[in-house]
Amino acid sequence: MMFRKLLPILALLLLANFLVSACGSNGEFAGEVTEIAIDPNVSDPEETDAGAGLQPTQPPTTPTPMPEPTTAPVEVSEPTPIPSPTMTFTPYEALVAQGVNLAQEEKFTEALASLTEATRMEPNNAEAFIQRGRVYLMQNMFEQAITDFNFAINFDPSDPRGYNGRGVAYAAQESFNQAILDFNKAIEVAPDFVDAYFNLGLVYLNRQEYDLAIEVFNKAIEINPIDPEGYYNRGNAYYLSGDLESALSDFTQEIEVAPDGAAGYQSRGLIYFEMEMFEEAVADFTKVIELQPENYEAYFYRGLSYISLGENEKAIADLEVAAAQEIDAEIKLRAREEIDKLRSGQ
Repeated sequence: MMFRKLLPILALLLLANFLVSACGSNGEFAGEVTEIAIDPNVSDPEETDAGAGLQPTQPPTTPTPMPEPTTAPVEVSEPTPIPSPTMTFTPYEALVAQGVNLAQEEKFTEALASLTEATRMEPNNAEAFIQRGRVYLMQNMFEQAITDFNFAINFDPSDPRGYNGRGVAYAAQESFNQAILDFNKAIEVAPDFVDAYFNLGLVYLNRQEYDLAIEVFNKAIEINPIDPEGYYNRGNAYYLSGDLESALSDFTQEIEVAPDGAAGYQSRGLIYFEMEMFEEAVADFTKVIELQPENYEAYFYRGLSYISLGENEKAIADLEVAAAQEIDAEIKLRAREEIDKLRSGQ
């Protein structure tokens, strides 16, 4: 079992990576928008099989309904700066930036209200639809998200975020063929848009098409060789395909590009554990604990490694930490069982 388990569909698809802010790092609003009229003859999207000549679906003719949102927590990036007098925001841009900030604060009702007002202010501008779509994604409101991304794609078909976001929503609904079409379309319009490669590869991982996943992650790494997620994702693909040596190499590379992150040490530590290289596993899990003192999984696997090294007292100390947590019932039970075996001399 991988230390960092393959996540459920939506998390697996790097939703947090999709959650792009409305403002760039310099405080300026992102991008120009091309205005394109909605085709009144287009219908809502439906799931279809991938095949030659099949194109992603187009926008419906009616705006997204506004149901009362939920407030489920979601991992988000650093907050977008709130507009200040020194920033050159138009009223539309200020509304979108406000909606992004509110969503990052998990104030979803207010975020939707702000973004909806922006769509009414500039109804042919894709940006507010993209950002409102991502808010719907954050709440697992996938049909509403798809509708908004449909509008965004119609208004600006050159923006990969519309296809990428809609692909995430389709994948979350297990409409994988449509998701693959959308991620490929995002790559077609923006060949260096690395998030679409990640998402496409993760869909292939979910479908157990490991060779295709590895091929896609290769391209993502080529585009951005200093992004640790590329090595992590490809390492998982290698691991799931049974190639532990290549997985080990990728997790080592992940550590090299992100030495202060616990993630690479976690994954590599478990590879070492599975390869019965217990001293190396202990070293990596120790590093994880140094970086994340509350990481009970690291204590658990380090404890098991100590057992294999014959260091039972250290093993019991680590397993006690794992057994004390209330998050993972399986690890809690297994840790308690190992402690009981050690203390009974089994």
